[in-house]
Amino acid sequence: MGFFVPKCASFSSGSESNSPAAEGLKNLLLQASSQSAEPKPNIKLTKKDLTELFKALGSRWGGWRAWRALQYADKNGDGVINHNEMDQLLIYCKKHGFLPDKD
Repeated sequence: MGFFVPKCASFSSGSESNSPAAEGLKNLLLQASSQSAEPKPNIKLTKKDLTELFKALGSRWGGWRAWRALQYADKNGDGVINHNEMDQLLIYCKKHGFLPDKD
């Protein structure tokens, strides 16, 4: 009986969704992770945006991953990730291997 070993998403690998919107979301997430001390722009990420993001990052189940990320990061329950909740989204992405863990 074999075991399923999921591969971790990497930013250099090709993915199914290389739309400009998905690339922009990926860049936004990378900028937010590298500039945590600087003020973040007023952004709002919906479930649709998060689905595109996770598909671009290599997730097989982008919709499910977006739903879980919203449950984890959306503290006020409005259904979008705003600039105040971006840190929680970054923690979620690092925890599940979608961002490099730079301590």
